[in-house]
Amino acid sequence: MYGDLKRLLSFANTSDFFQVRSSPIRLRRALQKIGFLTTLEITHAIVLANGNEPAARDALARDGYAKNEIDRALNIAAGQCFIAPQKFGWIISEDYWPIARRHMLLDVIACLGRDFSSLDGVSGIALVPGYGAYHGLGLAALDAVIKQEYNNIWPNGFMLDLQILCDGGFVVLR
Repeated sequence: MYGDLKRLLSFANTSDFFQVRSSPIRLRRALQKIGFLTTLEITHAIVLANGNEPAARDALARDGYAKNEIDRALNIAAGQCFIAPQKFGWIISEDYWPIARRHMLLDVIACLGRDFSSLDGVSGIALVPGYGAYHGLGLAALDAVIKQEYNNIWPNGFMLDLQILCDGGFVVLR
């Protein structure tokens, strides 16, 4: 009856075990560690490079990805119609754009967030599972960063994307 639980508890190290709600962070982190480039990283590089292919490739190379891995991932993303060539680079498909945008918001919260020792007296914070018990970013700080650095991605605000991440359990508002 509890075979899976017994097996998990018998592992010498469960550091790679993760919950479903932390998978967008932990699985991507594991893939990044082995140099496997995903469509999400491709689309984020394209967005941050304003569609410019050489700039996106350079950003991915600076992140440690090998040229052949960048080529492979670009070919797969294009083959699956997640991205499409345009005159001066790449564009993200209309169908994939909401997914890429939401994961970028998740990344912003995770990368700019900090660890809180407890949540006593803390409110107005977006917490991200997968970085520890209380890792997150204040909503006011998130709003300021979005307006300053990512306004082209969320010109009408990010709250709908944040709500969808919350509904999926990938972000918890406190």
